[in-house]
Amino acid sequence: MSNVTLTPPTKKKDDTLLIINRLLDFMTRGEVRPRFMTALALRVIGLLGVIAVPYFTGQAINVISEPGGTLNALWRWALYAFIAGVLYIALSIVAERLFSDLATRALYKLQRRLFEHMQTLSLNFFDRQPVGELMSRVTNDTETVALFYESAVAQMIRAI
Repeated sequence: MSNVTLTPPTKKKDDTLLIINRLLDFMTRGEVRPRFMTALALRVIGLLGVIAVPYFTGQAINVISEPGGTLNALWRWALYAFIAGVLYIALSIVAERLFSDLATRALYKLQRRLFEHMQTLSLNFFDRQPVGELMSRVTNDTETVALFYESAVAQMIRAI
């Protein structure tokens, strides 16, 4: 029997949160920060509108159930509920458009940074790497990041 000692595999540092934070920086930092904050504020205000709809509906039901309730008061609460719903829809559409634009800009910045980095690599690197494999990796990784911006970030913001 040989005298071999088994060592447990070394734990690779989990960089997932660092990578996510770095990708989000492309979308939330720098010159796009005011646009991101505007989109976030619109999302929150829109959500306040959708939260207000049940309150206004409850007030309308209270008006109906009260003995002295008037039709004008009912219509007023119904109008408030309608306005809150329309406000939610309108602000959600604008916020989604802003977030979509931010994601596109972030992907563009990332692609430019990747291209600029590839320009600094030595010719020896390109001699060692098959060009087709390199292009395939760049394309696939960029598409994965685009999917992250389109779905994961959008889901995180909707979950707020």
